[in-house]
Amino acid sequence: MTYDVTKPITEERYRLTIVGFGTTPKRIRFYDPLTDKTVAVKVTRRESGKLVVEVSVTDYPRLLEVWL
Repeated sequence: MTYDVTKPITEERYRLTIVGFGTTPKRIRFYDPLTDKTVAVKVTRRESGKLVVEVSVTDYPRLLEVWL
C-alpha cells in the first residue's frame, strides 16, 4: 500500500482518557505548533483525578495542555 506524502492526511477524531491528576483540571487547551493556533477540544468528562477529551489528530504533534 502506498500513499502520496505530499497530500495532507485527513484529521481523525480520538477520545483520550487521562487519569492520575491530584485534583480536577481547571483549564484545557489543545495547541497546534505548526499553525500557532489553538485547536478545538471537546471535554466529555472532567472530575477529580480524571479527564476525558475528544481531539482531532494529524500526522504531526499537537500539544494538550492541562492546568490544575
